[in-house]
Amino acid sequence: MKHKTLTSIFLLQLFSLGNFTFSKAQEVVVPLKYNSVIKQELSNPLESKIHRPKSLTCDTLNLPFVDDFSDYGIFPNSCRWTDSSVFVNDDFPVNPPSVGVATFDGVDRKGNPYNPSSTSYGPADTLTSKPIDLNYISDTTIWLSFFYQPQGLGYAPAAHDSLVLELYGSDSVWHRVWSKTGSGNTAFVQKMVHISDPLYLFRGFRFRFMNYASLSGMLDQWNLDYVRLDRSRSASDTAITNDVTFVKRGLSVLKNYQSVPYRHYMHDTIAVMDTSKIIQLKNLGSSNAAVNHEMEFLRDDFSLLYSTGPSSVSIPGGGTATSQKNFSAFHFPSFPSQDSLLCYTRNIISTPDNNMQNDTLLEKQELCNYYAYDDGTAENGYGLSVAAGQIAYRFDLLMPDTLRGIQMKFVHVDDDIHLHLFNLELWTSLTSSSTTLMSSLHPYYGEDDAYYQDSINQFHTYLLDNPVPVSGTIYIGWTQLDQTILRLGLDRNINSNSNMFFNISGTWQNSSIAGSWMMRPVFGKASDWASVGDINNSGNIISVYPNPVSQKLTVNYLKHSEEKIFYSFIDVMGKNILSGIVESRQINVSKLQDGIYVVIFSDNNHKRISSKKIIVSH
Repeated sequence: MKHKTLTSIFLLQLFSLGNFTFSKAQEVVVPLKYNSVIKQELSNPLESKIHRPKSLTCDTLNLPFVDDFSDYGIFPNSCRWTDSSVFVNDDFPVNPPSVGVATFDGVDRKGNPYNPSSTSYGPADTLTSKPIDLNYISDTTIWLSFFYQPQGLGYAPAAHDSLVLELYGSDSVWHRVWSKTGSGNTAFVQKMVHISDPLYLFRGFRFRFMNYASLSGMLDQWNLDYVRLDRSRSASDTAITNDVTFVKRGLSVLKNYQSVPYRHYMHDTIAVMDTSKIIQLKNLGSSNAAVNHEMEFLRDDFSLLYSTGPSSVSIPGGGTATSQKNFSAFHFPSFPSQDSLLCYTRNIISTPDNNMQNDTLLEKQELCNYYAYDDGTAENGYGLSVAAGQIAYRFDLLMPDTLRGIQMKFVHVDDDIHLHLFNLELWTSLTSSSTTLMSSLHPYYGEDDAYYQDSINQFHTYLLDNPVPVSGTIYIGWTQLDQTILRLGLDRNINSNSNMFFNISGTWQNSSIAGSWMMRPVFGKASDWASVGDINNSGNIISVYPNPVSQKLTVNYLKHSEEKIFYSFIDVMGKNILSGIVESRQINVSKLQDGIYVVIFSDNNHKRISSKKIIVSH
């Protein structure tokens, strides 16, 4: 979830161990080497997505060609583009024209560096249009426009890096017609390209974007948005008529957190639940627009739980406005699984509207067994370059509970740092001494023996041997044993600096780097911990696909072949609809009705080991 756009900060650039880093004092920020979002998606399709457009069969396209990358999913829409090496997201742009962009960098469509060598350089991501019917001989009114931004919240392209545009001619040759050299972060700029040469006016015309970059990671980034190709345009046709859009996905309706345990939420809903939310809307046209903005909260079966009702918002041409939605007293219902997940939509209702794709956002609010400031996605890695350096993360608890573990997401690089240990610490205040929760730990990337592999950078839960009763304000963190940068995930879209502290000389001070550390305290009864069985190091890791599923659900797990895995499908009313034993790693769901289910997996002793949310859609 994302809900705040931050201004990028410029830091001293260093070169270290084959990886670029940013440094401010002894705090260090490193770029990502692998795209863990892509890896997660490919390893378990659609698990982290609410919806993705269905695949369609597409041939040569007709005008107009329009894509603002507001489709759900991490790859470009296959009906408009022939390749999928760019990353479609709303994590890296700063104030884009509309929600969602295509990000170009140095990793491929599987989330891996094109070339692991730190000196590698060359053409990287490519975004190529489907063939387009441009058979309009002598037409001088065809223009291609797009918005671009270097860096965003990622790593800035250098002066020798570039983003280029090429056109495919009737001579079967790609012709470069535009390029832009790299720079630090800027606002999005719209580029107009006139397509009048007869070489391009034929059926089968194509265009493509390509970046030249370092090929060893998520480096030298460009964000591309709102690509339009059409007739009856001119150089001054920069406004997008009749389109009011959201700018950013992600809107937790909790006051200070992205997630809290459901029991904590219900203990004091007034303290944790926001009474209103403000969201930014943008009018891409040149004339004033009046739109209705409505927010609806949906249950797991997508039935309506609560609606704010529509309210009118006036937005000047080319401008932005905010819409504040006030919530009456209501709370999220409980669900049968340990984590509670509520989906909700936010709609712009405007008439007329030429692009309805960016008018609706389908989001999710998580109430899991941890507190989280971060949105789950890292844009950078963070660490200290000082031996005995400490970090402490403040959490104000809503009720007394038992601290069972600490979740952390470390961003993976090729350097072997698993022997660089740290102690996991707990403070009740930064004026008191710490309690060492666990000692001699190492960074963990979410997979067994992942230190030398291209891990998918999952959260790892460090389970406490001796759970600790806690209440009020607590600080969790570490004391590192040497100067190695441990590369904790850093979410750059949500700023939690007021709760982030580091100590390198005996004095605690706030972090100077905007963002949120990806570290979470986890709570609950011992019996609840099966719900995190797929993220701890128990070896009983279960993944399922496809999701949504229509016929057969495939279940992957790390257990001996003679051990049985039992399953139970629980519907949104808490009823057990389907139970059995996983046979040949598959479950037949063809007779289940469409809807959302929680699947509980148990071992030979009928001990719960994992749970998954499954969407059945025939």
